[in-house]
Amino acid sequence: MKYLLSAILAITALSCAATANAQSAGATSGAAKPVVAKAKRRQNMLDVLAKLNLTDVQKVKAKDAIAKSVQAVRDLRAEIKAGKVSKADAKTKALAIRKANQEAIKAILTPDQLKQYAELVKQIRKENQANRPAPPSKPGGN
Repeated sequence: MKYLLSAILAITALSCAATANAQSAGATSGAAKPVVAKAKRRQNMLDVLAKLNLTDVQKVKAKDAIAKSVQAVRDLRAEIKAGKVSKADAKTKALAIRKANQEAIKAILTPDQLKQYAELVKQIRKENQANRPAPPSKPGGN
């Protein structure tokens, strides 16, 4: 059960971080994007799920949503490896998978849990932003 919660939290955290990165990509176009350590993301997700006090039914539904998302990512990786998908298309598909996973997780939450989830994710994003290193300066002084 702990493994299931860990997986649920990890995927949701990854989904949130990926969405935040995708939304800010226009502002940083081309700048290196720091990567949060897997252990930190996993712990963030565990913290979020633990604070939401999911019911047993919600845990099962979350497990199913995550399993579906994990399989979709595996399928996408297989397509990439086989050369069936371009880098740009793969990125678009990965973002769609993450968004679908986020929506599936949000759909199982009660209104109170959803508010709490949004606040916790917002807090994690803020902490991640604060911990990001400054982008390298451009040659030429600007």
